[in-house]
Amino acid sequence: MLREIHIENLAVIERLTVELPAGFVVLTGETGAGKSLVIQALELVAGARATADLIRAGADEALIEARVALASDDARRRLAEQGYGDEGDVIVRRILRADGGHRVYVNGRMATAGLLQEVIGPEVEIHAQHSQQRLLDGAVQRDLLDRYGEHGKLLEQVGQAWSEWQRLVERLDDLRARGAGREQEIDYLRFQIQELQDLAPQPGEAAELRERVRRTREQLRTAEAVASVREWLTDADDSALDRIYSAAQALSGAGSSLAALAARADELAEALRDLVRELPRADTSDLEEIDAAEARVARYDRLARKHGVEADELADWLENAEQRLADLEAWDERIVELERDVERARQQWEQAAQALSAARQEAAARLASAVT
Repeated sequence: MLREIHIENLAVIERLTVELPAGFVVLTGETGAGKSLVIQALELVAGARATADLIRAGADEALIEARVALASDDARRRLAEQGYGDEGDVIVRRILRADGGHRVYVNGRMATAGLLQEVIGPEVEIHAQHSQQRLLDGAVQRDLLDRYGEHGKLLEQVGQAWSEWQRLVERLDDLRARGAGREQEIDYLRFQIQELQDLAPQPGEAAELRERVRRTREQLRTAEAVASVREWLTDADDSALDRIYSAAQALSGAGSSLAALAARADELAEALRDLVRELPRADTSDLEEIDAAEARVARYDRLARKHGVEADELADWLENAEQRLADLEAWDERIVELERDVERARQQWEQAAQALSAARQEAAARLASAVT
């Protein structure tokens, strides 16, 4: 649903903003007032071809902006798949320039008129004086026929068969293209695979090793801190506890006037002994493994940089490389096998397409009878 449209410098319209409430809306006015230009602006929002002759005389560019609430889940999905977001209203902006450098923006990102035709076009029906534009579009006609005939499952089967056929065709083309230099690629892949097999990457292992190294380093810092405190308090020559004992003895021997201070010194010495007893015993059981873990993480990172992937993607890279190597080593056999697979997939697509075509013909006959 069109919620708002803003027009600047479009033919006789210098500036116009129209906010459209829900429900039925009528635009009225005298001949030449610009009603048809509003329709042209709406057509541009829906992806119509832009031409410089629509720009107001004396202006360098024209601007059409619209805020549209999409009713189609499929349209929102298409926008999301192409990075334009899928929440809230869609903001369409078209700039027509006198030098021909027209621009299209969707939700603030550069786009194409083709995207508007795919996403906004199906949301708009324009009833002109002598034509109903959407019904003249073959794609719309097929869509209406398929909805009438409830061909959703057949369409899905055709789409899946087509995708599988094209996937196999691409794989066959790729294998043929690599055939000329396959000996060099085989040698290269063998080296790369051996290097990765020596590492034997596992999914998630790199992240797990990093966490283990972090924990072990933290344990090491704890152990070093505890050792330093224990050394300073009790283990070193002339330790803090020794000094406090000496102070307590000196106070005790100085007479009754310092007895209270001597008692406090004894209490302080006892408190230090309690502190030493309560110092945690750091778990250093994994410390000997830290060097090996860090070395393995370093190997992960080096090979990840080399192959342009994340460390935890190396296992998948290895699997794909082994598949490519297997294809190249059995190149002749794989070519023949893939050719058979391609032909089988083509036949499956053709059968699915023929079933859809037959269903469309049958539905078309019923629809024709229903509307006449």
